[in-house]
Amino acid sequence: MRKLAGLLGVGRALNVFFEARRGADKTHRAIGFGVKACKAGHRVLFSPWGSH
Repeated sequence: MRKLAGLLGVGRALNVFFEARRGADKTHRAIGFGVKACKAGHRVLFSPWGSH
């Protein structure tokens, strides 16, 4: 996560995909990363897989 958070200053678009077992806090981490990106002035789209 620290390496990923360090990429916020790169200035290019990134697609991030979190994959792990059920109950591994993937959604929580993705939302936290998105909030940090927003605070850094980036646009964010969050779309949980299988939510439809």
